[in-house]
Order: sequence, then structure tokens, then C-alpha cells
Amino acid sequence: MDTFWEFCAGTRIAKAIQSWKQESTRPASPIVDEVEQGLEVIQTLYNIIDCGNIVCLESTENTTLWNEVRVRNRTYLFCSEPCYHEWLNSPQ
Repeated sequence: MDTFWEFCAGTRIAKAIQSWKQESTRPASPIVDEVEQGLEVIQTLYNIIDCGNIVCLESTENTTLWNEVRVRNRTYLFCSEPCYHEWLNSPQ
């Protein structure tokens, strides 16, 4: 029975000691600083458009020379004719 009381008293003392400790302050996250300083850089990353063919890895910001295909309410952009034909022949 004494060990039970010691156990109960010990946890209370441990909890009291933890409440007396001051919480350590964490340093500011470097990611937050980068986001706040480079918001325009992040926005330019999202302006990059990928080729509509899943197999193709081409991407660009200027799509004036790319082929545009509209299917119902979706628009697909293809970097070249071979990519477009490969997309047509692949099952969906």
C-alpha cells in the first residue's frame, strides 16, 4: 500500500515540477519567412502549364505555340502534334 501512495505522490510532484518549468520558445520556421518574402516566386511557379499528355514532361508559361483541345468543359494543351496523337490513341 505504501508503494501505491508513493506512486500517487510522485506523479503529483512530477506534475508540479513540470508546471514550474518555463516552456522553451521555438525558433521561427524558415518556411514562413520564405513564403512571406518570396510570394511572387511562388505565384510564378503556379503559372507553369504542363502538357496534357501524361507521358510528356514538357511545361511552359507561354502556350501560344501549343495546340489547344477542348473536350466538353475542359481544355487540354499539347506541346506538339505527336503528343496530341499519342493522347488521342491512349485509353481514358
